[in-house]
Amino acid sequence: MLPSYRNLGPIKGLKEVGEVIYRRSIQHRRTCMLVKKGFRILPLMHPCSRDLTAVKIKTSSGEGPREIILGWAYLPFDYVEPPPPGELEKLVMSCRAEGTHLIIGCDANAHHTSWGSMNINKRGEFLFNYIMANGLDITNRGDRPTFVTSNRQEVIDITTATLYAGNFIRLACN
Repeated sequence: MLPSYRNLGPIKGLKEVGEVIYRRSIQHRRTCMLVKKGFRILPLMHPCSRDLTAVKIKTSSGEGPREIILGWAYLPFDYVEPPPPGELEKLVMSCRAEGTHLIIGCDANAHHTSWGSMNINKRGEFLFNYIMANGLDITNRGDRPTFVTSNRQEVIDITTATLYAGNFIRLACN
């Protein structure tokens, strides 16, 4: 998310870096993606929502998948249902059915030691079980806090991927 660039409407100040992707028909959106210039992308409209933005990226050459879905999800801390929300489940199920590789960055607002949190909360347990049941890989490395306030810090943001895409991320990071 890019809240510092949003000014009650369009996201401003990033055109020279790349293309900002978000669902324009949704008011009060909470996710967007900045895609660097030069990538061939197709923004996905469904099942995207105010809390999920996704694109299909086509690579032209090199190692790794030729097509991959990249997503950014926000899981509100005050959401009543256990995570993940329905639109994220639909995206994962669609990619599984089509055999498409998937990487999702997620502001999960959930604690689990598997992604570097200091403890496990109920939201984290639900999300961890979902990730494992769907053959996804947690690609977080280390335990650097992703949420910091004056009185606490925690790792609540995660990146998940299909196993193949997760291996591709690890190779790219080494």
